[in-house]
Amino acid sequence: MGDIEINKIEKIILFLAVLTPTMPKIQLVDGVTIYLLEIVLFFYFPIGWRNIRLKYQKTLLVIWLIMLLSTIYSQLYCLDIGGILRCIKGLLYIPLGYMICKYVLIYRPDIRIVFYVFILATICNVLNLLYNGFDLANMGKLVWDNKLIGAGLSNRFWDIRTMSLGTIPGGAHGIWGNYCVLVFAISLCCRVKHEIKLSLFLVVTFCLLINSALSVSRESLISLLFTLLALLYTGIHIHGLKVEVHRFVLYSAIILLTVFSFLIYYFSDYFQVINKVLYTFKAIEDSGEESNIMLRVNAWRVFFESLYLFPLKIFTGYGFNLNNYNSYLDFAYRTYKDTFVPLPESFFVQLFCFGGIFCLLKGLKLWKEMFFILKSIKLRMERNIYLGYFLGFLVVNLFSGASLLSDMLYCQMILFLGYLLACQRIN
Repeated sequence: MGDIEINKIEKIILFLAVLTPTMPKIQLVDGVTIYLLEIVLFFYFPIGWRNIRLKYQKTLLVIWLIMLLSTIYSQLYCLDIGGILRCIKGLLYIPLGYMICKYVLIYRPDIRIVFYVFILATICNVLNLLYNGFDLANMGKLVWDNKLIGAGLSNRFWDIRTMSLGTIPGGAHGIWGNYCVLVFAISLCCRVKHEIKLSLFLVVTFCLLINSALSVSRESLISLLFTLLALLYTGIHIHGLKVEVHRFVLYSAIILLTVFSFLIYYFSDYFQVINKVLYTFKAIEDSGEESNIMLRVNAWRVFFESLYLFPLKIFTGYGFNLNNYNSYLDFAYRTYKDTFVPLPESFFVQLFCFGGIFCLLKGLKLWKEMFFILKSIKLRMERNIYLGYFLGFLVVNLFSGASLLSDMLYCQMILFLGYLLACQRIN
């Protein structure tokens, strides 16, 4: 196969990757859901592995290979083919980083395509919820039904056997919410640099508000808050004894914070996520704890206690094999009963659980490399905004699920980092 044919395939792959937020997954058999992009990447990977050249790509490669080896080893004790497939899926996405970097360097694509896709994805999200019976008149009432929580199409699949839409068990609102804030952060940078019109930025902001109102993602609120605080910090820069004020940026930050605060205060009944936050505070005030938070805290306790009882797992991990992990938790079910979840919801704890200490160390290296990419951005305003978002995103991944490695968001993050590296080379 010649270079021209490969380039055509890469264009198709990148097109599908950018459009992924607007697509449901495909269910081939019960319990197995994949994106159309993943099918194409599976056949492309024997060629595309040569595109794994960037540092963060190589680190991701090692992370997934360690988890894959650990998962294969875990099959000796408990069979779980799904975990092996999940590790393979993680590997398939990695070439996207260098592919987008090459594409941007050669073609200089219009960044506005990201915002148009986001707008389309928002429309798909709203239509999906209406299709499932979402009542707009009562949208502020806290619901726990995955079909009625705004998560885009990231938790939806198309069953090719019945030709109907289904819902994947477990919420994906955190994944969707962080994707929305990422796009907003990109639009904010583009607007500050006058690369997009005010009208497009306002439409993106409106879509962010719609998605926030329909979601129950507390994680995305944290990412958004860090992003806006970074914008505010950028507007006022203290250098020694000298205070520099960037009026446009400062006024933008104040206006956005004021508008968001106004909407949240006066229209909180229409924001499911606000009601969830209020529910959290009320639960802590009444009983001193919140059940969902305690489930996660106890999950961490259980995991580290398991390492004390089974020290070999410090090095091998349990593999991406929850059945295998659960087989070691008899002590936990006796002690904690039903007050913990079997999956430790933290990016770093999950890497430790799935791949052992060496996988965890590579996970720390990955975040170091991502922040290095961000700190290398020459324009201070852009650098601070992205650093703000990623600091919030880091906090989210510390204390909540490993959203960084979750299908759709994982795909967009790889694309985003590759895009940043290409832009830096252009500059």
